[in-house]
Amino acid sequence: MLNSQPPLLGVSSWWSRWSDHVCTQPDLYFLLFCIAHLALWTALPSLIQPNAHLDVLECLVWGKEWQWGYHKHPPLHAWVTEVFFMPFGKSIWPGFLLSQLCVVLTFIAVWRYITPQLGKLKALLSILLLEGIYYYNFTSPEFNSNVSLLPLWAWTAYIFYRALKRESSFFWIIFGLMMGLCVLSKYASLIWGLVFTLYLLFTPHGRKWLRRPGPYLSFLVFGLVIFPHVKWLLAHEGQTLTYLAQRSSIEVLRWWDRFIFPVDFMLAQLGALLPMLFLLYAFRKKFNIERRLVLHTSERVSIQSWEHDLLKFLALGPLFLTLLLSFICNMRLRSMWGTPFFTFLPAYLIYVFLPIDIRGRFSPFLMRFVAIFLLGLLAYGAVIYGQPYLLHKPKRLHYPGQAMAQILTQEWHKRTHQPLYFVVGDIWEAGNVGFYSSDRPSVVIDGQLALSPWVDPLSLRESGALIVWTASHENAGIPEHLHQRYPKAIVQPMIKLNYQTSAPLAPLLVGWAIVPPQFPGRNFLEI
Repeated sequence: MLNSQPPLLGVSSWWSRWSDHVCTQPDLYFLLFCIAHLALWTALPSLIQPNAHLDVLECLVWGKEWQWGYHKHPPLHAWVTEVFFMPFGKSIWPGFLLSQLCVVLTFIAVWRYITPQLGKLKALLSILLLEGIYYYNFTSPEFNSNVSLLPLWAWTAYIFYRALKRESSFFWIIFGLMMGLCVLSKYASLIWGLVFTLYLLFTPHGRKWLRRPGPYLSFLVFGLVIFPHVKWLLAHEGQTLTYLAQRSSIEVLRWWDRFIFPVDFMLAQLGALLPMLFLLYAFRKKFNIERRLVLHTSERVSIQSWEHDLLKFLALGPLFLTLLLSFICNMRLRSMWGTPFFTFLPAYLIYVFLPIDIRGRFSPFLMRFVAIFLLGLLAYGAVIYGQPYLLHKPKRLHYPGQAMAQILTQEWHKRTHQPLYFVVGDIWEAGNVGFYSSDRPSVVIDGQLALSPWVDPLSLRESGALIVWTASHENAGIPEHLHQRYPKAIVQPMIKLNYQTSAPLAPLLVGWAIVPPQFPGRNFLEI
């Protein structure tokens, strides 16, 4: 009779051997992990999500027009979205791929930054811990300014580190370019620029650079990069700044709100970090609190004191400065603004709490990691697929955007015998028509030319427009704000469409109207 291992013992032995192999080949497993993340987080939304995200549609509405700014955000992420979608028609999977490319590029930047300082294994651990942060998995499929900022944020820090390490003017020029691109993606990156500035001002290694041309050269390049957007901002009465102020304020502010706002934001960020902290706790027996300041252990030989200072600034600075800004200005913070803040936090926690060899606890960590990784995918799929059944309410992702756009475009062609050049309405309904329509019309956001500066009033008058809105009931008329702007619009019979789910939901009611094309000299349309 042959001896055989019990099944569980065999699995345990295999897992232990695999964990040992990961520890000996961290660069190989970093590559495999990046491929797995890119493939799975692109494939899952592509398979189960029938309609584009709101933020993606918004980017496509803006990106089509190639402006130096839009009423909510700087232009870079909208441009990138437009270019990335161009070859693929009406498919929405490029948006998911674009998001995950941003995440993976962030992983690569962190890997390149951390490996020389902590070694390949701890660099791999830093990346795997990043995967445990909410912003790198569950919210990542929706490409927007937060996701687009992730790789720019990480690579800017890496270039700054290289500029300090190599003492090269070339890296300072690239750093200025990267900071400019960050600001063109989202204004929150100004916090990142402040972190670098504080490092230069308040550390001995940083202050010596203030006597050299590098930082000033980078500031010059930064100014040149953002100059066209600043010019646009001044020409459009600071629209993006107005929007930012509206998003961060409430109607009635109380004196104690300056304490509540930072606490609320901090609690939201702790929630986003919980899976990462759960993963890190697998090494609790390796936490070396008493020796965490010892710099000459086997895996700390290569990290210098200035590198430690910089890593601390990068890991903790953005959150601290944001909380301080909220307190001083009594400003409400949106939780998603914290998306890029923790890019270097796992590496710093590893440096502080795990100064010794970690291979002995890597096997239980991997078990936790695989569980968290798979649970993230399952949770995303369950929310997208299950919400209409459990809550009897569709998500925007079940919206019949393509069917609506096709029907409305056909009806427009039938009535006007010309292409559809303009669609008017809320960014959601009009954005769906703007993207999915075969004519790819320009969107007049909320019917306001001030929010849609790419629209020429004369062209709008001569070409006419299609107005679209979601109706609450079958007898609902055109929304009042649109009726006031387009009083001569001709309301058409309402359209009923089913949401893209098999859940028993009431149909979507789509109201629409036609602003007929006008010829010069006829004052039919009042804009």
